[in-house]
Amino acid sequence: MLAAQESNNPDQLFLEAKQLFLNNEKQEADRLFRSYYRDRCTSPENIERCAETEIYLGSITRSGGEYDQAEEFYTLARSRITDSREQHGSLLVWIYSQLFYLEDELENISLAESWVNKALELVDEEQMNGVPAARAYLANGSLQITLGNYQDAVDAFELALDQIHTDPESDNYETKRLLSQGYTNMGIAYGRLGLYDSALRQYENARQIILDTFGSQDREMALIYNSLGSISYFSGDHGTAAQYFLRSGSILSDIHGEIHEGVAIAYNNAGSSFMSLGDIVSATEYLEKAQQIKESLYGFENFDIAVGYNNLAYLYVQREEYGQAEEYYRLSIEIREKLFDKTHPSLTAPLLQLSSMYIQIENYSEARELLERVVEIAELRLDASHPDAIEAMMLIASSYMAQGQLDDAERGYIALINLLTENALAGDGDFLTVQPERVRYPVKLVESIRGYTATLYSKYLSNLNEGALTTILDAAELASRTIDFLQTTYQSEASKLNLLDKNHDIYATAIDAIYELYSMNNNPDRIDQMVYYSEKSRARIAMEYLQTVEARNFGSIPQEVIDDELKLNLRVTELFQRVNLEKEKGDEADSVLVGTLTDSLFHARRELQEFTAALEHNYPSYFELKYKQHIAGITDIQSFLSEDETAILYSFGRNHLYATVLGKNSKSLHKLDVDTGESVTGQINSLRSTLETGNREEYRQQAYLLYEQLFAPLRPDIRSESLILLPDQVLQYLPFELLLTDESEASEPDHELPFLIREFDFRYSPSATVMLSERSAEEEGSPQNLLALAPFEQDGVSYSTQTEISRAQNSLGALPLTGYEAREIASLFRQRDTAWNFFFPEQAEVLTGRRASKNRVLTGVMDDYGFIHFATHAFIHETNPSLSGIALHRGDDENGMVYISDIYNLRMNADLVVLGACETGLGELHRGEGLIGFTRAFFFAGVSNLVVSMWKVDDQSTANLMVNFYRNIRNDNMDYAAALRNAKLELINHPEYAFPSNWAAFILNVRQ
Repeated sequence: MLAAQESNNPDQLFLEAKQLFLNNEKQEADRLFRSYYRDRCTSPENIERCAETEIYLGSITRSGGEYDQAEEFYTLARSRITDSREQHGSLLVWIYSQLFYLEDELENISLAESWVNKALELVDEEQMNGVPAARAYLANGSLQITLGNYQDAVDAFELALDQIHTDPESDNYETKRLLSQGYTNMGIAYGRLGLYDSALRQYENARQIILDTFGSQDREMALIYNSLGSISYFSGDHGTAAQYFLRSGSILSDIHGEIHEGVAIAYNNAGSSFMSLGDIVSATEYLEKAQQIKESLYGFENFDIAVGYNNLAYLYVQREEYGQAEEYYRLSIEIREKLFDKTHPSLTAPLLQLSSMYIQIENYSEARELLERVVEIAELRLDASHPDAIEAMMLIASSYMAQGQLDDAERGYIALINLLTENALAGDGDFLTVQPERVRYPVKLVESIRGYTATLYSKYLSNLNEGALTTILDAAELASRTIDFLQTTYQSEASKLNLLDKNHDIYATAIDAIYELYSMNNNPDRIDQMVYYSEKSRARIAMEYLQTVEARNFGSIPQEVIDDELKLNLRVTELFQRVNLEKEKGDEADSVLVGTLTDSLFHARRELQEFTAALEHNYPSYFELKYKQHIAGITDIQSFLSEDETAILYSFGRNHLYATVLGKNSKSLHKLDVDTGESVTGQINSLRSTLETGNREEYRQQAYLLYEQLFAPLRPDIRSESLILLPDQVLQYLPFELLLTDESEASEPDHELPFLIREFDFRYSPSATVMLSERSAEEEGSPQNLLALAPFEQDGVSYSTQTEISRAQNSLGALPLTGYEAREIASLFRQRDTAWNFFFPEQAEVLTGRRASKNRVLTGVMDDYGFIHFATHAFIHETNPSLSGIALHRGDDENGMVYISDIYNLRMNADLVVLGACETGLGELHRGEGLIGFTRAFFFAGVSNLVVSMWKVDDQSTANLMVNFYRNIRNDNMDYAAALRNAKLELINHPEYAFPSNWAAFILNVRQ
């Protein structure tokens, strides 16, 4: 804050007050202006300075919501200079402009328009240039935005910016403020026109001016962040949008307090972003906060109240309370029509959402009536290709689809795709000629193709027209390329996941279409297509992470730049953990600390994003390596397989489950008799439940049923003992080795059951592309050296703060056998059974108790170890997977959790990591990505093979299995899959450990 000492010199006092005003330190500026006003403005002299003081005081009181007092100050200023108009015309333009902003905020549109007209007339009459003319044009641009005339607004702002740049004093604080406002408002106008790239350029111009001149906490910065959030939102990057909106709200709250219209707008927009991400809890929190602020500020007939009703209606739709939702939508529409007119662009939002709800409840005719109104408004006031018009056309087509009017739906989608691609499907055009980066609204194109392919497949099922299937594949290929392009533009992982999840049906429909084409003539090329689309539909972000590692190592980036990137990542990780762990305390959380940490996290993320953007720009090879899209095909997979290996790729379509079986020189495709809806998910959940409850009868029924459905049909094409499974979606929760190959009698003991593991060993991978991705680490020679950690050999851990994490940690008791487990494994590495080992013994380091600390893992040299073994607890965070962690000794740390977000920052060279902790194979399941958890994090850190656990396992059986597993590797020279299989079979041979809950949890995930 600027020093605000009162000067004895009145002119100096005025200048100090003005400087404080320009720095948005309104409270102190108000005090000094009023002091000057009392001393210098009681007489008719000093007209100019006193009129300026009245204008500034009017602006200050207006920003505080004191509209009557603001109007009084503006009226006083106007009266003061009316008699001296010839000398003070520029001041009068300024007053007219401020009166416009006042009436605009009060939503007195006709009166607001009259003040703008007065300002423009005076500028023309006196042929003003520079800042005075710019003030009039800026006000006119804002008026045109209010009226919904967005192109006219752009034209007005361009005139204003031209005038500012030609002003001889364009480099002072006041003109810098006007410049930033001009750029921000022009960005808003471009955004309303749907020209997001143009809008983004204007916001970045404004942001740079504010940062350079006024700093990051300036009020104008909040408006810019809100605008940047809007661009991210409409581009589909809803996670980044939420961050921008919350940052905007934080700045405004610091300046004005929580009860402020700008804070309400920011919270409302953040709530809308969370809604789009499917995070209803966060959406409800911020939308309710926004509405409470609005209700304390406004009456009923206010635009912001209308916006609030619209968003509350959406929440009621999510809760399926459609009557209440319809009432709120109607109220929102009613308020807008009263404030503006029946063709105002602001009506499109509630009309679109209400019509979408009508489609959901099968009120198709009324939905289409509202949607036709949206199209008419867009054509009249916006543009026929405006995003709102496109959304309306899409909903019209989807309503026909839902109603079974497939021809009408197809025509609607074709018209929409042609509009988005400049008639790509007209004449001889086709999908293959479209370049996604040149499409104006790529997200809308993907959504349109999603509806189009679903419509075509439904038509195929009714008329078996083969042409529909090939068109589906062409359209899906364009959608896939467009999704690839969008992934390079999104900054937030949440947004990328949301994009994949919403549009996963495109890949699923393509998979169904491919099988139908294959069934017509058994063309083996269709199997290649099946693998391609199956790979495109899974582990997309995981692959991007792995390619980032490759790009970092082979993108010609200097080491010091890589080190700088790591520091930024570590800073973001630290702040992310601190803010979320504080929030976990609930009512005990320090709200001031949460706010401070949230602000710091925002700036750290922004710095990292800018750093990454600079990397991609300055090192073209880095960008190419990071975003290259080499998808593993059948040839790649078969080249990787040995003669005694078979890969099985499971793929969910929309209606069926398929399995592709690949041998070294063979391939086959199967449609499995499995319900792809809730049934298979329920079966797998039931099977897992039997392992927890020990219900042996139910286990045997489910294990055999799933074998018959998922594996038995493939047996004729499996000619090897070693299997690589690439499961899809819910199948990732199923260890196949516990399936039963035959029915069994109730009297048959567990150790004699026909487990599938008796015939095969298993390796798993989230996708073939991930499995075959190149590792950056050196791979020469056999892996050497072991690090084993057993932090809770003697003591458990307790915490005082009651958070979700600490409650789980409080139950982390001692694991007495883990010390034995770690030392036994280490002894296998210390054996000197060869001359080489005698002279060059391997390092086997065992860390127990306090030595096995979080700090040791995060700061130690991890790439010296070919084998790393964690014999400890783990914690799965259900709502925030990045806060899942492996429990180590806390040492001098507040907690000893190595979080998933920490693991991403590790640099490891391990050939094998074993997570003996419970449930480390679990995570959050996303369509289009799979399980997000420890496996992906360790692969990113550089690990080749990872053993994880799918459920909680007894300490004794875990110790026995792990010691036998390593003994098979070290003494019998088995590969990891065979070693794990044999260790499991050894447990099965002991009746007390034969039930699968004791051995089947541990699975081997592989990458090369």
